[in-house]
Amino acid sequence: MIFALLPSPSRNASTLQSYQISIATGIVAAALDPTTVSQQIESKTFNPSALANCLGGTMKLHCAPIRDIGVDQMVKLFESNQIGNGLQKAFEILELMKLVRSTFR
Repeated sequence: MIFALLPSPSRNASTLQSYQISIATGIVAAALDPTTVSQQIESKTFNPSALANCLGGTMKLHCAPIRDIGVDQMVKLFESNQIGNGLQKAFEILELMKLVRSTFR
């Protein structure tokens, strides 16, 4: 779902904009790679705070500043090992982003 919310390079996008979008997509894809996350969990090296900071930073780049408070709350939930609540907050924010995006299409 998060990939659908990241902007796609448009025909009018500059090379720098296209590069920034592809970097953001690559970072999120790497952070959410199921194989890597599974291996990290199995080897007890999974860092939910790092994942939350990666996702939170990407969300802040691509959504309205009004969402920053919710993103910060999400990161704090992950940092306090409330991973389920953090994921719930992340999906709430993504759903709001999706609604906003569909409104402006």
